[in-house]
Amino acid sequence: MAQFSGYMQLGDTCSMIGQLDRSISCYESGLKIQMDVLGESDPRVAETCRYLAEAHVQAMQFDQAEKFCKKTLEIHREHCSPASLTEAADRRLMALIFEAKGDFEPALEQLVLASMSMIANAQDNEVAAIDVSIGDIYLSLCRFDEAVFAYQKALTVFKSTKGESHSSVALVYIRLADLYYRTGKLRESKSYCENALRIYSKPAAGTTAMYL
Repeated sequence: MAQFSGYMQLGDTCSMIGQLDRSISCYESGLKIQMDVLGESDPRVAETCRYLAEAHVQAMQFDQAEKFCKKTLEIHREHCSPASLTEAADRRLMALIFEAKGDFEPALEQLVLASMSMIANAQDNEVAAIDVSIGDIYLSLCRFDEAVFAYQKALTVFKSTKGESHSSVALVYIRLADLYYRTGKLRESKSYCENALRIYSKPAAGTTAMYL
């Protein structure tokens, strides 16, 4: 396992200096050692597979990323309780990979399943964040009414939990402004842009605004 740790540390170092292919090679060597020692279904193997999935996403190698993310999800489903937060995190990563590949329907399915897990665990803000991602997928599919519904759900939660001047609220305003711009509803788009700008123009709590 010391050799495993060495490979992982070397992989991190290569990643930091931009040598992504060498970094991934080190991670894969570490994974092989870990699987030989712990077996292929150990939860620690799942974490390394997730690490590799994220590395392949960074390298824009999405097919490989999907393979490792599937392995991560399989192991976590074996060891974790149904609808666990761990499974939800895996599904969000899988959705990101599918979206990057242009596979929007599978991405949407993963996000819906992740949202159900978050709801089961009473993670309201995480559910809202997933709703934003769901809205993005609907927007990519030109399903505009469903996108609006998803964004509005997220907006309601963020306003109630974070406050009406939070950056998360502004982010949803920008998404809605973009949607209405694409659908030719310029007045609505302008209104949401102005709402976002009002939030971003306010200095953050504990800071002093600076003007040139």
